[in-house]
Amino acid sequence: MISITCAECKQEFKISGTDFQEWQRDGITPLCRVCAEKAKNTPIKKSKIVIKADKVKKNNSASRLKNIHNGQTAWIIGKGQSLEYLKATDIGEGPVITINHAIIKVEDLGLSNMIYSMQKDGGAKRKQASANGGDNLSPECDYRDECDGCDGCMVPPKKATLLLHDLESKYCLPDYSDRYVLNLKELGLSQNVFSLIFAIKTAQYMGCKKFRFVSCDLHTNGDRRTHIPGKGTIDNGSHYSPQAEEIKPYIEGLDCKWITPKKATI
Repeated sequence: MISITCAECKQEFKISGTDFQEWQRDGITPLCRVCAEKAKNTPIKKSKIVIKADKVKKNNSASRLKNIHNGQTAWIIGKGQSLEYLKATDIGEGPVITINHAIIKVEDLGLSNMIYSMQKDGGAKRKQASANGGDNLSPECDYRDECDGCDGCMVPPKKATLLLHDLESKYCLPDYSDRYVLNLKELGLSQNVFSLIFAIKTAQYMGCKKFRFVSCDLHTNGDRRTHIPGKGTIDNGSHYSPQAEEIKPYIEGLDCKWITPKKATI
């Protein structure tokens, strides 16, 4: 359950993570039961706004995510090969942040948690001067008017809240309305980082105090394989290996655990 503030009486009340996501997606003004009854039990809907010049749905202000899950446990789901065996029982209470294709598996689990789909890296067709160094990155793309998700590179969620990066994926998946565009500065980062670190900093921005990393196999047993639901498992070679060292400063002192779903092979 999530605590939110009634737009009318300013009192806090609780709703499920699923309801909260639907309200955000549909632009519904949050009303407690009493105020909803006063409004004839019909929540007030805001009009959806489309930025025609960019053909992108209006981005929600990232400030709305600040401390939204204060004190809670963040479940960050990677796409190691053990993702294939992920079950709902592997995930406890608290917000879930999925990395790239992991959202496909997670949304099929029927969780009641608040779910965020982080699609930080942007599509393969976009213009990009450098893979590293925030100052050289650009979200611009020649295909902005005909986005196709870069042939599966970007994964639109079914219902989850979409998290994007202003320097890499700001214009990706333009028709998805429940979207937030984050930037390095507001997350306390001085340079671009890989997705798992970005997810950690996002969870901290949301106020999370505990961190559970699921199916992040490279960091638990050195397994470099990636599982893409519906497509299978591939070996990434040594490309991701340095990340095991790069992440250490970001998790030092945190209450964190690494979880590998059962039946996964090493």
